[in-house]
Amino acid sequence: MSKIGNFKQLLKSRVVRCVSVIDRLIGPRLRFGTASQLSRETHQGIDRRVCEVIDDSYAGVVGSGPFSQMVILDQVSWGKGSDRAPKLLGCYEQELHAAIKDFVALRPRCVVNIGCAEGYYAVGLARRLPGSRVAAVDLDEVALMACDAAATANNVSEQVTTMLPDELDASWTEVEGALFVVDVEGAEVEILDLNRMPALRSAMVIVECHDFKRAHITAELQSRFADTHHIENVRQSGRNPGQFAVLRDRPESERWAAVNEHRPCVMNWLVMTPNSGAN
Repeated sequence: MSKIGNFKQLLKSRVVRCVSVIDRLIGPRLRFGTASQLSRETHQGIDRRVCEVIDDSYAGVVGSGPFSQMVILDQVSWGKGSDRAPKLLGCYEQELHAAIKDFVALRPRCVVNIGCAEGYYAVGLARRLPGSRVAAVDLDEVALMACDAAATANNVSEQVTTMLPDELDASWTEVEGALFVVDVEGAEVEILDLNRMPALRSAMVIVECHDFKRAHITAELQSRFADTHHIENVRQSGRNPGQFAVLRDRPESERWAAVNEHRPCVMNWLVMTPNSGAN
């Protein structure tokens, strides 16, 4: 074989070896690092597998966080149950844990959860606030049935009233010092209307802002409530799956899938506390 032929053969073998080494080192990260790099079927398989592991370990009961020991049923009305694992772990929307703790300490006698889905917040807050009444509001009747079932499973059905939006009346919206928890997929500006619900001026409010569905929601609400509330803009942060013993020996793909809330972008919430004497 000629010198040129030998050189080509040597170069080819080294390229093959180099590619093999790179694949061993970073291949798993490329394959499992981001949602866009995995097929939908692979993601769903990983999600199902890790959710089964967590369900077996936690027996359908939240393991930590502000709603620790709450029973979560397997009825689903939103997202095909893709957020079940972080809810059971207790890290779901952990950015709000401090606000929930602070607002619960103020003992609001009325909670209005608009966009309640299966009742994670409606039922969780009812458990934390014995004696308070909770309105669980949703457009989806399947969600309302799931929320009713969750309230029954957690022994708070007498506190929680499920309803469609047009059933939310003044007995809920005109209560001074109420807590509003709002997740309405882009309709935040229309829902949190101070003219329609003047009692919002004295209400505690946690609202998820969907600016990717409608531009400037965050800015509009900050401007609207600037005179009556102290406003904190809370941005989505990272997660540490290693803090959960059930995940420590699982494959990397499953660890990260367990804490993934499947959000389309970095989300944010406004946590709004009424100024003293706001009216």
